[in-house]
Amino acid sequence: MAQLIPTAAYVRKAVRPPRIRTFWKSGPDPFDVHLLELLQTPHTVESLRRMITREVDEQESGDTVQHQVISSMHRLLESELIELSPDS
Repeated sequence: MAQLIPTAAYVRKAVRPPRIRTFWKSGPDPFDVHLLELLQTPHTVESLRRMITREVDEQESGDTVQHQVISSMHRLLESELIELSPDS
């Protein structure tokens, strides 16, 4: 199992649809879907947190968003849908 490195940039892997369908078998998590879309370009945990914090209501703190980003990135990494960016 790959370990998430919060300071490294990650990017969406070019994967075939069956792998994505397997990941979404229990129904897609909207946050995971959004993160996967954002990871079409390289991002770190912090850059994703900043982007998403700007998008959501101020009711959610940056810490809450960061926890969601890390949890989602762990799921995406374990499912081999994202990888370290070649620039990292």
